[in-house]
Amino acid sequence: MKININHSEHIINQILSECNLDAKEIEVFQSNDRVCDYLVNQSLMLRISEHTLDEVHKLLRLNVLQGTQRVYGHGCIIHQKNKINYMLLDFFHGSNLYDTIPALSTDNAIEIGKDIAKALKQLHQIKGDQYDIGHYIPTIPKHRGSWKSGHQKYISLLHNQIKQVDLSADDQQTIALAFKYMYHHIDSLNFEEGPVILHNDLHPKNIIINQNRYVGMIDWECSQYGSYDFEFTNLIHWCIYPMDLDRSFETLLKSILDHYDHFWTIPMLAERFTIYQLEHEINQIIWNQGNQIEDRIRRINGWLSGLIHQFFDKIHD
Repeated sequence: MKININHSEHIINQILSECNLDAKEIEVFQSNDRVCDYLVNQSLMLRISEHTLDEVHKLLRLNVLQGTQRVYGHGCIIHQKNKINYMLLDFFHGSNLYDTIPALSTDNAIEIGKDIAKALKQLHQIKGDQYDIGHYIPTIPKHRGSWKSGHQKYISLLHNQIKQVDLSADDQQTIALAFKYMYHHIDSLNFEEGPVILHNDLHPKNIIINQNRYVGMIDWECSQYGSYDFEFTNLIHWCIYPMDLDRSFETLLKSILDHYDHFWTIPMLAERFTIYQLEHEINQIIWNQGNQIEDRIRRINGWLSGLIHQFFDKIHD
């Protein structure tokens, strides 16, 4: 076996034995302070961590869907009295959309958008009983009430927590305007069709493209149940506030939204997404204790100025 690893060969061999897998080749694909991912036989990914792999159970409920990484095995082993968690899943060959987008033609982008819309419609057929409210992680998990009441509670929590952050008088005034907007337009969240499973961190670096075709979505750690329109929050953010001005996702996002049934019929759509974006910015200020405050305040002012309305008017025929 050709092997290039961070963990001991004993740990790797024990896990491969548990999975009944004969590995001809294994090498480190990527690692961070939580997990280490290995590419196995150029077709599978082995994820190893001393932390609980919550994404295992999230991915298992998606095993029947195309465009998600199928889980072939998971569990834990004990090594030197330490618990080592693992899962074995599909490896998607290709590059992420962020790196790929500059080389895509308009027709490529439209077709990829269609495929992503189809994948999301299949994903959103998986229904839940309760909403998880929050960005990236459920600040309010398993909310028993409506989508609107969940966000009312979320906004109230954000309002209390932002008071603990040291902000200038001008920044406090901007934050106050953001909360005034959210409270005033909260009825835009009256529309709901029930909780569905969301990827919940859908952005260009979590979408894999190969030979100008959509392959699938990765990084499901943030998956939770929510209103289906909430899925598009990050993609809209990346379009309006791109990380790199040389990368435009507008054509692709327009294709996704145009081919996702009934998206454009949601009442008070721009107000809903303005609330989602304001919640996100304020949540980030709280998490980061005021770091990068200038960027966040600039974006809040942008959302309050009507950027969502302008963007939807631009891309919706």
